[in-house]
Amino acid sequence: MDGAGHVGRRVGLRVAARVDEADESAVSQGLFGGDEGLHGGSVRRFVASVAVLRWTIVNNSFIISLGMAQQLKVEVKERMEAAGARVFARAGYRGATMAAIAREAGVSTGNLYRYFESKDVLFDVVVTEAIAEDHLGLLRRRVGSLVRTEDLTRLDPAAQRDGEALLAFWVAHREVVVVLLAGAEGTRWEGYRDRFVQALMKPSTAALRERAGSRRLPAVIRRTLERVFENTAQTLVSILRENETEDAIREAFAAFWSYQLGGLRGLQEWVSHGS
Repeated sequence: MDGAGHVGRRVGLRVAARVDEADESAVSQGLFGGDEGLHGGSVRRFVASVAVLRWTIVNNSFIISLGMAQQLKVEVKERMEAAGARVFARAGYRGATMAAIAREAGVSTGNLYRYFESKDVLFDVVVTEAIAEDHLGLLRRRVGSLVRTEDLTRLDPAAQRDGEALLAFWVAHREVVVVLLAGAEGTRWEGYRDRFVQALMKPSTAALRERAGSRRLPAVIRRTLERVFENTAQTLVSILRENETEDAIREAFAAFWSYQLGGLRGLQEWVSHGS
């Protein structure tokens, strides 16, 4: 390649790097000399003209390098989101700070604010309505298949399938589930734990009423179920906080479900016999 080609490559790569590292506010504040660039032209005209020059001299290389720069931005944002999920899970929404999230992500606090203007904005990106509602939907499906099972110690294929779907969700969204159940105070999700418990309570009490042949369960049964399902929420949080690998999470839930389903089966029998 001739000298002009080499110059074009060097200039183009330099511009691609600068565009990747700088946000629009940094550019306008003077990275290229304020709003006015070289020879009085605007920054945007300057970058565009160099892009055209590079395209003319080295063909596809500019597009490739620009694509790589855009990919790096996405990777940085995703790293910040993952760091936010970990910090929110450890400290809760109220205890988390942007400085702590930036340290977790390995970026400066100022750079974090360039991507997310506040902690609220980052929280809403991490803890989405889709995840929260999908979780409750999978939970209700799991409980629905359990209450239709005659023997909770011998689950049918539908109950096993629904249990696996819920467990896979917990593995995939470990930190967010912890936040929803134990770290959402001060956000619109602060009542989520109660919704979780009620998603377990409603179908369970309905099934027990049917077994007992009664329109209303004794208060002692309702209080017992509430304690059981509150404990379920707390145990879920503990397992997801204490175990990071999928194998460890699965093993912990296998042990917990073995204990819990056996206990619920005993409660079913107790209610059925009216004593």
